[in-house]
Amino acid sequence: MLWWTLQQLKSKDPKSRLKGLEKLASSEDPAAVDPLLQALNDSHAEVRRAAAKWLGKFKDDRAVQPLVKALHDRDASVREAAAEALDAIGDKRAMDALVAALRDDDASVRWQAAHALESLQWSPSNDAENALQLVALGKLDKAVILGSVAIDPLVSVLKSSVYYKRMQAVEALSRLGDSRVIKPLIEALRDPDNNVRARVVEALGSLGDARAVQPLIGMLKDLNPHVRAVAIEALSILGDARAIEPIARLTRDSAWEVRMAAVEALGKFSDPRVISHLVKCLEDKDRDTRLAAVMALRKVGNDDVIEPLVILLADEHDQIRPTALSVLQKINRH
Repeated sequence: MLWWTLQQLKSKDPKSRLKGLEKLASSEDPAAVDPLLQALNDSHAEVRRAAAKWLGKFKDDRAVQPLVKALHDRDASVREAAAEALDAIGDKRAMDALVAALRDDDASVRWQAAHALESLQWSPSNDAENALQLVALGKLDKAVILGSVAIDPLVSVLKSSVYYKRMQAVEALSRLGDSRVIKPLIEALRDPDNNVRARVVEALGSLGDARAVQPLIGMLKDLNPHVRAVAIEALSILGDARAIEPIARLTRDSAWEVRMAAVEALGKFSDPRVISHLVKCLEDKDRDTRLAAVMALRKVGNDDVIEPLVILLADEHDQIRPTALSVLQKINRH
């Protein structure tokens, strides 16, 4: 039986080699450890992954150093299996390698390494290592408490394949209040997920850093209307006059949400250029957009808006008529 299984491991077909590994693992024969160790060097990643997995089952200390080496495998699934196997074996000789694996590019590898270190009762030697382990375990809120040392671990989560984890990383980075988070957040504006991009836009708006202005202006062309709308709001919070004309162009956007955001944002700028754009919005086909334009003009309007507001006194919607009248009264008082 063992002879035939060993012959399968020499097959050119990786599926046959995988079946051979499964038979070895199910045999629970200590003699299976050596061929499993050899399989860690197989040319096929799935075979190497399976070998690492089954070595964890045997818990043989001869596997520790080969599995430590496998933590550097070019395939993330192999590195993850190696960390899991080292967790099962529980040998403290693997600690240093597992600590290094907390910086792995792959989130699953980082999680397995952090879990293994927990099992080994490893204690971080400083806040930086503590942050690495907390982030790897998904405890981002606790990592934020440690301050700026959490930046790099949190940025690594922005590359996660799971969108909600990237969302959590954006939220955590925005709470750090460190100017060094601006650059990675700007890079995250290219995220493929609409929800993540929207959250990044909101974070950049809340941080109030002028470096975000031009990248956020670029987000006004995003294909997703919600992202465009939150980009408008973020730019209005930053209050940079460079955003006025780009925002004004979106008062003609096809999406109601975007037009409303653009009108409301223009009303927050203390710049006479916004008046002409808001006056044009008084003719919008949507009642709420027209009303928003009137209310924005209440903040920035002057004598130039009297005539178009007078026209609105005959608007078909009764909420717009009294609002227009109140704006006219305010202008007359001044």
